[in-house]
Amino acid sequence: MPSAPTPPSSTLERLRQAKIVETEQRTLRLRRENAVAARQLVAKDDVERLLVLISTQQKAILYQAMESELPVRLDGLPAGEIRSVLRTVADGICGRMVEIVDAFKWSGPPRLPDHEREATPDAATSRRKGKPRKVGA
Repeated sequence: MPSAPTPPSSTLERLRQAKIVETEQRTLRLRRENAVAARQLVAKDDVERLLVLISTQQKAILYQAMESELPVRLDGLPAGEIRSVLRTVADGICGRMVEIVDAFKWSGPPRLPDHEREATPDAATSRRKGKPRKVGA
């Protein structure tokens, strides 16, 4: 009874290498999916939306302070006290930005209102799917 032909060792080696590559690719895909689920990887578009949100809110808070609050609070103060008031306002703005980033970490990317979405840089060209980026621990 004739036996089944055995493939040459080079064929076996190629099959073994193909299986190794397939396993490595599957492992990488699963690691990526787990990292996305654990919010260790974030899409580039989500980060861009976060940066637009931060800059928009920072600008609004700063303008409100400069136009409404600061003129009254700074009127007649000496330079040393002016610096102190400005430092307090700057710290408040930075604190608000930290709150936005913390909310992003826990609840996902911000959703911009339509008027802000249209104002984002390259809004027409940034419709592509975002590539994940590593987020610091």
